[in-house]
Amino acid sequence: MSSFYLEAIEYDESLGYWKVTYGAIVTLNGNELQLPNAPIFGAIPAAGNSVSKVTVILILSKRQ
Repeated sequence: MSSFYLEAIEYDESLGYWKVTYGAIVTLNGNELQLPNAPIFGAIPAAGNSVSKVTVILILSKRQ
């Protein structure tokens, strides 16, 4: 499987819960993820966010 759906979730301190902030079909090229120019929704979390505030969940699905 070389492509799959990826979501990123971020903790929103003002709301007190985790929110899905990004979703896209990505491609695995060797050991690197290739993100599309246009995601399904949202924006990839900023690089400056700490690991405790950003979690990436990989949701694998067979492409038809």
